[in-house]
Amino acid sequence: MPRAPTVLVVALWLLAPWTSDRARSEELLTSVVVDGRANCVEVEYRQVARRVHLGPGVYTFTVERGNGIVYGPQRAYRSRRPVNVLLDFDPAKASALAGYDRQQTAAPIAAAGLFWPSGHQQRSSLRVRVKFETDVYAYLIDRRTDGNTGGVMLRVDAGEVRVYPPKGDPVARLWVDARRNCLSVDLRAVAKAIMLEPGHYCVDLGTGALIYGAGAEYRDRPVRNVLLDLDPAKVGVWEPGEGDPPGHYPVGAFGLNRAVSEMNLEVRARTTIYAYVLDYHAAGNGGSIEVRVYRGCRGL
Repeated sequence: MPRAPTVLVVALWLLAPWTSDRARSEELLTSVVVDGRANCVEVEYRQVARRVHLGPGVYTFTVERGNGIVYGPQRAYRSRRPVNVLLDFDPAKASALAGYDRQQTAAPIAAAGLFWPSGHQQRSSLRVRVKFETDVYAYLIDRRTDGNTGGVMLRVDAGEVRVYPPKGDPVARLWVDARRNCLSVDLRAVAKAIMLEPGHYCVDLGTGALIYGAGAEYRDRPVRNVLLDLDPAKVGVWEPGEGDPPGHYPVGAFGLNRAVSEMNLEVRARTTIYAYVLDYHAAGNGGSIEVRVYRGCRGL
């Protein structure tokens, strides 16, 4: 019995470096609450976006490798070309799938983001279960589109694709053009702004959920997702232990949801990221969701 305190002290001493490192890596820097109506960019994106019509079933959306998007005429954008695309779903008809087999879970999805390259497959592909016939829209977003060039190839496969990159014949391959399929929107007047200094951060979803529309089918399917707008000249995705060197993947936009609820960022210069919701009719929206920013990265 007298040895118990000694053992406890030794155990705490051994755990001290791990707990202090963990505390530092998950230090909450700030959080914002994104409102489903007040922070919703109300825009008719369907006239600009690429569309794919899908019947009931399971589908895998994948971004293919490419030369990426040049957001504007600046030299920094020509050298840092993100390969990313935003997707819009009807949450009353589509659910995102996370996990596999018996651990697989489904949750309503309204928006998502994909990018390539990535150290994690789930950021380059998304599995979705469609319950009723629906249209899925793929688009980009920028304040101005006249200087944009390039684009992203989006691949849609039927079924749950377990091999990356996918093989076989896809249901559809959509070229999302950086100019023709890009929404020209100034987010600064609507979105929640988060200013970040150079360093490494983790952004994730906190509490809350959003309701898209006033219909009963939407009230029954609260959605946990938010869109992020970033400057690819200043921000990249940080994948611990991946890449050469790690963290060299520029990103211009991303959508957090239940399938991918957090991401690590490498900020190279002082910048502002914007968190928002996008819908073509915001009047019926409700609810809110928290976006948290931690100093440091997580080993995702």
